[in-house]
Amino acid sequence: MHGTAGDEDWFTVTLPRPITARRVVFTQGTVVAHGGWFNAQAGKPRVQVQRHAGAAWETLGELADYPPTTATDPGPLANGWDSHEHGLVFAQPERFVALRVIGRPAGGNDAQRAHVTCTELQAFV
Repeated sequence: MHGTAGDEDWFTVTLPRPITARRVVFTQGTVVAHGGWFNAQAGKPRVQVQRHAGAAWETLGELADYPPTTATDPGPLANGWDSHEHGLVFAQPERFVALRVIGRPAGGNDAQRAHVTCTELQAFV
């Protein structure tokens, strides 16, 4: 709901048929004074998949290289417009029809406007 911060924000890619991937890359979007990043202090963003349409989301890992951000401090993401990529390499290739990155949004100087931005979410063999 607009104007109300949620506990989690996520970005999802749903595919028409299953793919197999070994690596995921999340590219951070724009960061501004009132948010745009994940609050890693509440837990690093998680990478989840659905093995088939309608299946429960399964966590495969986290974006361990996501920087140490908080609800009010974007840390090294503070330069706002620069592109920052964060990734996860799976221990083995994973097959799925949907992929998402999910975590707690940050609101910077306005907790009610907490949100996350993303410019790309990619999966690679």
